[in-house]
Amino acid sequence: MLGASGALACEIRLLEHRSGAWLQSIALGSARHIDLTYLHSVTKTPVRETLALDAHGFTQQRIEFFEQGPGLPTEALAGERFVRLADRFVYDNMQRPLALLVMRVDPAQRQTLETGATAFSLTRWGAKALQLQAHECD
Repeated sequence: MLGASGALACEIRLLEHRSGAWLQSIALGSARHIDLTYLHSVTKTPVRETLALDAHGFTQQRIEFFEQGPGLPTEALAGERFVRLADRFVYDNMQRPLALLVMRVDPAQRQTLETGATAFSLTRWGAKALQLQAHECD
């Protein structure tokens, strides 16, 4: 996708993971971060992950959740910050690189990709594995 200057613009490409079939591209403009929100599969409570994008892919920067559950972080790594607030847990200052982001989505978990004020349902294609790729996000 071309930006206003004629240069390629940063976008997220959503693919069906097994076949590699293109599903959708989401232009990010000048934004270089996204939020992934979902209901945890075991605790059924909301989770929000913030990821930065660059030429190397994604970097997990922050995760907020209301209840500990399988797969969620249990301690901060060096340089990270863990805060337990009255109503939730927050891991911040994370710098966890993800060159490839594959998610198993299920309509019951209501996975959503948010870019600023716009939210995109990741479950519109049903229960399947999706691959998210950062493209032209220098």
